[in-house]
Amino acid sequence: MYNSTMRWCYFEIILFGDPSIEVKSFNSELAYLTISDIEYQDVVGDQDGNVNPGETIELSITLENDSNWGAVNSVTVTLENLDEQFTVTSNTATLGSIVSGGSAVSVENIAFDVPNSISFDNFTYSLKVEAYNSANEEIFSRSYENSFDITLLSSSFPWETNVSSKSSPVYLDYNNDGENEIVFLNSLGKITLLNLAGEIILEQEADEEENIFKSFAVTQIEDNTVIVYASRENRIVATEIGGDEIFSFTTENQLIMTPIIIDIDGDGTDEVAALDFAKNLYVIDFNGQALPNFPIQLAAFSVYDFASADLNGDDKDEIVICTSD
Repeated sequence: MYNSTMRWCYFEIILFGDPSIEVKSFNSELAYLTISDIEYQDVVGDQDGNVNPGETIELSITLENDSNWGAVNSVTVTLENLDEQFTVTSNTATLGSIVSGGSAVSVENIAFDVPNSISFDNFTYSLKVEAYNSANEEIFSRSYENSFDITLLSSSFPWETNVSSKSSPVYLDYNNDGENEIVFLNSLGKITLLNLAGEIILEQEADEEENIFKSFAVTQIEDNTVIVYASRENRIVATEIGGDEIFSFTTENQLIMTPIIIDIDGDGTDEVAALDFAKNLYVIDFNGQALPNFPIQLAAFSVYDFASADLNGDDKDEIVICTSD
C-alpha cells in the first residue's frame, strides 16, 4: 500500500480517488462573465416588477466581466429549462461587447408569457451565457441557475384605510372598460373603489353609519353594479356603486351573516336573503319589500354564512342553511 501506484489503486479498486491538481495559466484572450442582476419587467401587466399570473415578462440581464480577464466581442444569454407551463416568446438576449472589468445590459431581452392558471410557486430556470472573440470563436460558456416566485403581490399595495373592515374585497370591472377594479367596504358602510395601481377612483359614504360584521354581495341591475350588506344596526341595505341607495330594510334584530343574491321565485329578477341574530330568515325584493311568507323563523340558531342553488331543477333557487345544532 506504500507503492506509488498501489497507493491509489489496489487490485483495480479505487480506494481514495486521484488527488492530482492541474493549474491552468492565465490567458488574456479568455473572459469570465457573471450575472450581476436580473430585472423582471412585466411589460404586459401592472409594471411593478413582480411576476403575476397573466403577465408578459421580459428579463433585463446585467453581466459583469472580471477585471482579471480579457474583453469579449459579443455575448448572448439563452433561456433554458423553464417550466413548460410558460410560453417563451424570445429565448435569447444579446449584450454586445464587454471590456475587461466592464458590464453590459441586455439589448434584446428574453421574454415569456405567464398563464392565468399558474400555481403560486417558485420556478427555476437556467441562463446559458456564451461569449465570442473578434474571430467569432467561443471563449466562454457557462450556465447559471436562477428562480422567481409567482405571486399576487403588487408594489401598489398594501393600501391603508383608517377604518377596519371584516368584509372581503371584490374584484370586478366596475365601469366595463376592460380593466378590473377592487371594491372595498369598511365596517361603517363606506365604499371605496380602487384601481390596480392602488389609486382611489371613488369613495361613497353610507346614508347611515353601519356596523358590518361580514362580507357583502354583488349583483348587476340595469348595467349598474349594486352591493348588498347586512348590518348589526338592524338593516339590510342595497346601494349602487357611484349612485344612490336602492333600499334600506329594517329588521327587529341584528344581522351578522353575509346576505346572498337569489332568484327564489324563478321570475328572472334578483332577491336578497339575509338571516338575523334571532333565527329569522328574510327574503326581500329590490323594491325593499319582504316576499310573502317571509321572514320565517328557523328551528335552531345559526352563525354560519349560508348558500343557495337550484337543487331540484325547477329554475328556482333553494336556500341551504347550517344551524349550530
